[in-house]
Amino acid sequence: WTTFTGRHRQLSWSGMFFSFVLALAPHFCIAETGRFLWLSDLHYDPYYSQGDAWVTRGTSCSSANAPSEGQVECDAPLSLIQNTLRAAKDALPSPDFILVTGDISRHGMDRLTTAETTLTDIFNQIGHGFRSVFPRTSIVWCLGNNDAIADYYLDVDDPKVLRMAMDSNLKSFM
Repeated sequence: WTTFTGRHRQLSWSGMFFSFVLALAPHFCIAETGRFLWLSDLHYDPYYSQGDAWVTRGTSCSSANAPSEGQVECDAPLSLIQNTLRAAKDALPSPDFILVTGDISRHGMDRLTTAETTLTDIFNQIGHGFRSVFPRTSIVWCLGNNDAIADYYLDVDDPKVLRMAMDSNLKSFM
């Protein structure tokens, strides 16, 4: 579960947590069958259609004229995530639980001057969004490779992202 690259250690928190959840699942099951929602890679960008939006391949993610529901090659605006949650609720109004397997935040957090504040705000907004649509449903959160300040890297010797997640609205689900 730990890989070494040079002098830095990286740990796959979401993979480790998901494995841990699966290992314990038989001990906590209350039914032989059930239904759950599985969402992943939301990549919420609070700066979508603004100057600090994540931009790839020359797309207009940072333009005020960007489509309000998002577009290919851009991280998601809040409206897309809200519509996704409403569609999930329509598809399965009362799931036994919800599994969110990481990548809640946008790409390129390390390019923002307010990265820590923005990441905490993302966790808060997404946590609030889930809680408002599914107020009584248990949610299992896994942090992904983009849920840290530097994409694809989580320094296990200084896990700021874990503290930020615990201090945000996500803590009510953990």
